[in-house]
Amino acid sequence: MSPENDSVIILGNEYSASYEAAVALTLSSLTRVPVCMFNQTDVCYGAVGHPLYLQLEPEYELTLKKKHNESVTERIFKINNQHITQNHKEYPRDFGHDPQHNSDDPVDPRDLVDAVSTVFVSVWVLEMMVLMSMLGGFHIYAIFYRKRTEREGSSLLMIPECRFAQTDLCYGAVGHPLYLQLGPEYGLILKKIINETFNERIFKFRNKKILHNPPEYPRWQLVPDNRTVIISSSEKRDSGTYILDTYDSEGRRRGSHHLQLVTEDAMSSVEVSYSCSSSEKRRIYCSSDGEGVTYNWTFRGTPHTDQPADGNQTLLLDKESVGSVTCYAQNHVSRGNKTIELHQCAGTVFVRVWVLEMMFLMSVLGGFHIYARIRRNQIKREEEAKEKVEEEALYTNIGQEEHQRETTKLYASLNFTNRKQTLGYKFI
Repeated sequence: MSPENDSVIILGNEYSASYEAAVALTLSSLTRVPVCMFNQTDVCYGAVGHPLYLQLEPEYELTLKKKHNESVTERIFKINNQHITQNHKEYPRDFGHDPQHNSDDPVDPRDLVDAVSTVFVSVWVLEMMVLMSMLGGFHIYAIFYRKRTEREGSSLLMIPECRFAQTDLCYGAVGHPLYLQLGPEYGLILKKIINETFNERIFKFRNKKILHNPPEYPRWQLVPDNRTVIISSSEKRDSGTYILDTYDSEGRRRGSHHLQLVTEDAMSSVEVSYSCSSSEKRRIYCSSDGEGVTYNWTFRGTPHTDQPADGNQTLLLDKESVGSVTCYAQNHVSRGNKTIELHQCAGTVFVRVWVLEMMFLMSVLGGFHIYARIRRNQIKREEEAKEKVEEEALYTNIGQEEHQRETTKLYASLNFTNRKQTLGYKFI
C-alpha cells in the first residue's frame, strides 16, 4: 500500500474475492496494468501474475477488509493520517509502491522468457535481412561482372547463290534475297511443281527477251544480261521443287534441270550463359533464334570435342575451370559466335556458408522455442500447485474459524444452561 496516494498495489494477484466495497477481482489475461476505483460500479479485472492497482478514497482514516463469506471478514490494511497502522502479514503481495515508481516489482519468469524470445527473433530477422541483402548484392554484382566479361561475337548472314546444275539442296534465308543462276541456253522456261499433275510457269525467256512474267510472282525478277533470277525477299512459301527446261535456237528441247529450294530463318544473335549451381560440373549454355542451328565450342582456344545431350548446345566443364569459352552457331543461311570469360564461382562458397548459417540459426531458434514451451509449462504447473496449496490453506483457516465459532457458541450455550440450572436450584 502507498499512503501518499491512497492506492493498493497487488503485485501478483492470484484469486478473485469480494471486498466490503463490493469490488470483485475476476482473473483475466490482460496485457495492460489495470487501476480500479472503489467507487466504480462495474467489475474490476486483474491479470494473474501481473500488478493490480486499487485506488482508495482520500479520507483521513481507511480500513480495507476482505470478505470471505457472509459472517467472516479479514482486515488487510488500516491507514490513519497517511500512516499504515496495520498491514496483515498474510498479504505480502498487497504491499507495493506508487504506480510511477514500480521498478522493484518482481519479474515474472514468463515475461523473461517472452522478452528473451522476442529479442532472439528480432536479432534473427535482422540477420536474415542482412544476409539476404548481401546475397542479392552479390547476385547483382555477378550479373554485371558477367556482362562486363562477355565479348560481343559476330553474326554473319550468308546470301546463297544457287545453280540449276547443282545436285544438293538450295537454301534461302527468310526475308533476305536469293539468287538463282540459270543456264546459257538460247531459250529457257522456269516452272514450279505444284503437284504431280500440274506445273506452274514462272518465266519464259528467248533470245535475251522475257516472253512471260506472271503477276503472281512480284518478288521474282529475271536479269537477261547474266540470266539470273533474283528473289528480293524470300518467304516460306518459296520452298519447293523447280524445273528449268532449256531449248536451242530452233526450238528443240535440249534438257531439263531440277532444283530443290528450302527457305529457313536466319540467326540474328548468339547468347551464352553459365551456371555455378551444380556441385561437380559447370554448365555453359548457348542459344540462338535461328532455325536448324548446330553448335560447336572452343575452350581456351582449343576445340572441345565432348558431345553432351541437346545437340551440343550445352557444354559441361569442371567446377574449377576458368578461361575463355566460345560458342559457334551455324545453320544453312547464317552463322555467328560469342565468347565469354569463365571465373571462379565465388558465389558458391558464399551460398554454402549462408545455407549452413541458416541451418544453425533455425536449429537454435527451434531449440529455444522448445525450451520456452517446456519452461512455460513448468512455470504454469508450479503456479497451479502454489494456488492449490494457498486455496487449501484459505479454506482450512475459514473452516477453523467456523469451528471455533461453533465451539464458542456451544460453550456459551452450556454456560447459559448451567446458570439457568443454578438459578433454578436457588429458586427452589
